[in-house]
Amino acid sequence: MLEKGDIVSIIDDNAEGVVKQVNADGTVIIEDDDGFEMVYETRELVKVNDENHLQYDRSVNSTYLDKDDINRKRNPVRHKKDLVEVDLHIEELIDDHRGWTNAEIIEFQLEKFEKVLSSAFQTRKRKMIVIHGRGDGILRHEIRKKLHDYPGIEVYDASYKEYGQGATEILLHK
Repeated sequence: MLEKGDIVSIIDDNAEGVVKQVNADGTVIIEDDDGFEMVYETRELVKVNDENHLQYDRSVNSTYLDKDDINRKRNPVRHKKDLVEVDLHIEELIDDHRGWTNAEIIEFQLEKFEKVLSSAFQTRKRKMIVIHGRGDGILRHEIRKKLHDYPGIEVYDASYKEYGQGATEILLHK
């Protein structure tokens, strides 16, 4: 269980921070090394233990992972100067999704998308690339539907040369 003052690593963002607040709804407010406060779900955080191991805190069950195991995990979020890229292929987000329904996978991908988008606004990125893949187009459609709720953005198909047909470019106006 996470507590105020714990040092945690954010799995998908390859960053660390200090727990400022643990909320009853399962979210945690983290202050990163730059002083920014971000909100994460407990399942996205790894507590750094004194024994030089990491505890992966999930809402249902917890497992213990060695730091080397965490470092081998993929990082689907890449930050560049004014750009953030996120790869929403489920295989990039989690190691094992066996037993998940298509609806559960889409919901998980959309939650990740919204968190990265929120982070991009908070850190004042100018552009975001969302790699969603071609597939049946359901994830792309749902992402673009959610983007209608955000004023001051422009949405395009991302560069075919760089990303193929399965990506969306979002320009974030300050």
